Amino acid sequence: MPTIKFYLREGLLPPGVPTARNQADYDETHLERLRLIRLLTTVGQLGLAAVRDILEAVDDKTLTRAELYQAVNGVLYADRVDGRLHEDVGNARQRVSEYLNALHWDVEATSPARETLAHVLVSFCRSGCASEREILGPYIEAARRLAVHELELLGDGDDVGPAVTAVRTVLFDVVMTTMRRLAQEAQTVPGPG
Repeated sequence: MPTIKFYLREGLLPPGVPTARNQADYDETHLERLRLIRLLTTVGQLGLAAVRDILEAVDDKTLTRAELYQAVNGVLYADRVDGRLHEDVGNARQRVSEYLNALHWDVEATSPARETLAHVLVSFCRSGCASEREILGPYIEAARRLAVHELELLGDGDDVGPAVTAVRTVLFDVVMTTMRRLAQEAQTVPGPG
Protein backbone atom coordinates (compact mmCIF):
# COMPACT_ATOMS: atom_id res chain seq x y z
CA MET A 1 0.00 0.00 0.00
CA PRO A 2 2.78 2.53 0.75
CA THR A 3 4.22 1.89 -2.74
CA ILE A 4 0.92 2.71 -4.44
CA LYS A 5 0.58 5.91 -2.43
CA PHE A 6 4.15 6.87 -3.27
CA TYR A 7 3.58 6.29 -7.00
CA LEU A 8 0.35 8.29 -6.78
CA ARG A 9 2.16 11.21 -5.12
CA GLU A 10 4.93 11.03 -7.72
CA GLY A 11 2.36 11.17 -10.54
CA LEU A 12 3.42 7.80 -11.94
CA LEU A 13 0.08 6.14 -11.26
CA PRO A 14 -3.34 7.66 -12.02
CA PRO A 15 -5.72 7.92 -9.07
CA GLY A 16 -8.24 5.18 -8.41
CA VAL A 17 -11.95 5.60 -7.90
CA PRO A 18 -12.48 6.98 -4.37
CA THR A 19 -14.53 4.71 -2.10
CA ALA A 20 -13.89 6.42 1.25
CA ARG A 21 -11.81 9.30 2.63
CA ASN A 22 -8.53 7.35 2.49
CA GLN A 23 -9.45 4.50 0.16
CA ALA A 24 -9.85 3.93 -3.55
CA ASP A 25 -10.57 1.10 -5.93
CA TYR A 26 -8.02 0.24 -8.59
CA ASP A 27 -8.62 -1.73 -11.75
CA GLU A 28 -6.56 -3.85 -14.15
CA THR A 29 -5.06 -0.76 -15.83
CA HIS A 30 -3.57 0.27 -12.48
CA LEU A 31 -2.13 -3.20 -11.99
CA GLU A 32 -0.60 -3.10 -15.50
CA ARG A 33 0.87 0.34 -14.77
CA LEU A 34 2.35 -0.92 -11.48
CA ARG A 35 3.94 -3.85 -13.31
CA LEU A 36 5.37 -1.46 -15.89
CA ILE A 37 6.83 0.81 -13.21
CA ARG A 38 8.33 -2.15 -11.35
CA LEU A 39 9.91 -3.54 -14.53
CA LEU A 40 11.42 -0.19 -15.41
CA THR A 41 12.78 0.46 -11.90
CA THR A 42 14.02 -3.04 -11.10
CA VAL A 43 15.14 -4.94 -14.18
CA GLY A 44 15.39 -1.77 -16.28
CA GLN A 45 17.45 -0.11 -13.52
CA LEU A 46 15.90 3.31 -14.15
CA GLY A 47 15.32 6.08 -11.66
CA LEU A 48 11.89 7.59 -11.08
CA ALA A 49 12.58 10.65 -13.24
CA ALA A 50 13.44 8.39 -16.19
CA VAL A 51 10.39 6.21 -15.52
CA ARG A 52 8.20 9.33 -15.44
CA ASP A 53 9.56 10.44 -18.82
CA ILE A 54 8.99 7.01 -20.36
CA LEU A 55 5.45 6.85 -18.97
CA GLU A 56 4.71 10.26 -20.48
CA ALA A 57 5.89 8.98 -23.86
CA VAL A 58 3.82 5.79 -23.47
CA ASP A 59 0.74 7.85 -22.59
CA ASP A 60 1.20 10.22 -25.54
CA LYS A 61 -1.11 8.66 -28.13
CA THR A 62 0.13 11.08 -30.82
CA LEU A 63 3.63 9.56 -30.92
CA THR A 64 4.51 7.29 -33.81
CA ARG A 65 6.46 4.13 -33.10
CA ALA A 66 9.67 5.83 -34.27
CA GLU A 67 8.99 8.82 -32.01
CA LEU A 68 8.38 6.47 -29.08
CA TYR A 69 11.75 4.81 -29.71
CA GLN A 70 13.40 8.24 -29.84
CA ALA A 71 11.75 9.24 -26.58
CA VAL A 72 12.77 6.03 -24.77
CA ASN A 73 16.32 6.19 -26.13
CA GLY A 74 16.50 9.84 -25.13
CA VAL A 75 15.68 8.83 -21.56
CA LEU A 76 18.22 6.00 -21.60
CA TYR A 77 21.01 8.34 -22.75
CA ALA A 78 19.99 11.52 -20.92
CA ASP A 79 22.39 11.26 -18.00
CA ARG A 80 25.30 9.59 -19.73
CA VAL A 81 26.92 12.65 -21.24
CA ASP A 82 27.92 15.93 -19.67
CA GLY A 83 28.11 18.55 -22.40
CA ARG A 84 31.15 20.10 -20.70
CA LEU A 85 33.05 16.82 -20.57
CA HIS A 86 35.17 17.30 -23.67
CA GLU A 87 35.99 20.54 -25.40
CA ASP A 88 37.02 18.67 -28.55
CA VAL A 89 33.83 16.66 -28.97
CA GLY A 90 32.85 18.69 -32.07
CA ASN A 91 35.36 16.79 -34.21
CA ALA A 92 34.05 13.50 -32.85
CA ARG A 93 30.48 14.55 -33.67
CA GLN A 94 31.58 15.00 -37.27
CA ARG A 95 33.17 11.52 -37.30
CA VAL A 96 29.96 10.03 -35.91
CA SER A 97 28.02 11.70 -38.73
CA GLU A 98 30.47 10.31 -41.27
CA TYR A 99 30.13 6.78 -39.83
CA LEU A 100 26.33 6.98 -39.89
CA ASN A 101 26.29 8.35 -43.44
CA ALA A 102 28.63 5.61 -44.64
CA LEU A 103 26.34 3.01 -43.06
CA HIS A 104 23.25 4.67 -44.57
CA TRP A 105 21.73 4.89 -41.10
CA ASP A 106 19.23 7.74 -41.02
CA VAL A 107 19.49 8.99 -37.44
CA GLU A 108 18.16 12.32 -36.21
CA ALA A 109 20.87 14.95 -35.77
CA THR A 110 19.59 15.56 -32.22
CA SER A 111 19.71 11.89 -31.22
CA PRO A 112 21.20 11.52 -27.73
CA ALA A 113 22.93 8.34 -28.92
CA ARG A 114 24.96 10.41 -31.44
CA GLU A 115 26.17 12.66 -28.65
CA THR A 116 27.02 9.72 -26.41
CA LEU A 117 29.00 8.02 -29.16
CA ALA A 118 30.92 11.24 -29.87
CA HIS A 119 31.94 11.48 -26.21
CA VAL A 120 32.88 7.79 -26.16
CA LEU A 121 35.12 8.27 -29.20
CA VAL A 122 36.91 11.20 -27.54
CA SER A 123 37.34 9.17 -24.36
CA PHE A 124 38.74 6.20 -26.28
CA CYS A 125 41.19 8.47 -28.04
CA ARG A 126 42.33 10.05 -24.77
CA SER A 127 42.78 6.67 -23.11
CA GLY A 128 45.10 5.45 -25.87
CA CYS A 129 42.77 2.75 -27.22
CA ALA A 130 43.02 1.25 -30.67
CA SER A 131 41.68 3.10 -33.68
CA GLU A 132 37.99 3.92 -33.85
CA ARG A 133 37.46 1.59 -36.79
CA GLU A 134 38.92 -1.35 -34.83
CA ILE A 135 36.67 -0.53 -31.89
CA LEU A 136 33.46 0.21 -33.78
CA GLY A 137 33.61 -2.42 -36.53
CA PRO A 138 32.29 -5.41 -34.60
CA TYR A 139 29.76 -3.25 -32.73
CA ILE A 140 28.29 -1.82 -35.92
CA GLU A 141 27.38 -5.21 -37.36
CA ALA A 142 26.20 -6.58 -34.00
CA ALA A 143 24.06 -3.48 -33.40
CA ARG A 144 22.49 -3.66 -36.85
CA ARG A 145 21.65 -7.34 -36.47
CA LEU A 146 20.26 -6.82 -32.97
CA ALA A 147 18.12 -3.87 -34.08
CA VAL A 148 16.63 -5.94 -36.90
CA HIS A 149 16.02 -8.86 -34.52
CA GLU A 150 14.42 -6.66 -31.84
CA LEU A 151 12.12 -4.96 -34.34
CA GLU A 152 11.08 -8.35 -35.71
CA LEU A 153 10.22 -9.47 -32.18
CA LEU A 154 8.01 -6.41 -31.77
CA GLY A 155 6.14 -7.09 -35.00
CA ASP A 156 4.52 -4.29 -36.93
CA GLY A 157 3.58 -2.42 -33.77
CA ASP A 158 -0.15 -2.98 -34.14
CA ASP A 159 -0.14 -6.11 -31.99
CA VAL A 160 1.69 -4.49 -29.05
CA GLY A 161 0.99 -1.20 -27.38
CA PRO A 162 3.37 1.62 -26.55
CA ALA A 163 3.95 0.33 -23.00
CA VAL A 164 5.16 -3.04 -24.30
CA THR A 165 7.33 -1.33 -26.91
CA ALA A 166 8.89 0.94 -24.27
CA VAL A 167 9.51 -1.89 -21.79
CA ARG A 168 11.03 -4.15 -24.41
CA THR A 169 13.31 -1.34 -25.61
CA VAL A 170 14.60 -0.83 -22.06
CA LEU A 171 14.94 -4.56 -21.44
CA PHE A 172 16.77 -5.16 -24.75
CA ASP A 173 19.30 -2.55 -23.57
CA VAL A 174 19.76 -4.41 -20.28
CA VAL A 175 19.99 -7.79 -22.05
CA MET A 176 22.75 -6.57 -24.37
CA THR A 177 24.82 -5.10 -21.56
CA THR A 178 24.30 -8.16 -19.35
CA MET A 179 25.10 -10.69 -22.09
CA ARG A 180 28.26 -8.79 -23.04
CA ARG A 181 29.39 -8.81 -19.40
CA LEU A 182 28.64 -12.52 -19.07
CA ALA A 183 30.59 -13.22 -22.27
CA GLN A 184 33.54 -11.20 -20.96
CA GLU A 185 33.46 -13.11 -17.69
CA ALA A 186 33.29 -16.44 -19.52
CA GLN A 187 36.25 -15.44 -21.70
CA THR A 188 38.42 -14.36 -18.77
CA VAL A 189 37.74 -17.18 -16.33
CA PRO A 190 40.41 -19.86 -16.67
CA GLY A 191 39.10 -23.18 -17.92
CA PRO A 192 39.46 -26.42 -15.97
CA GLY A 193 42.77 -28.13 -15.94
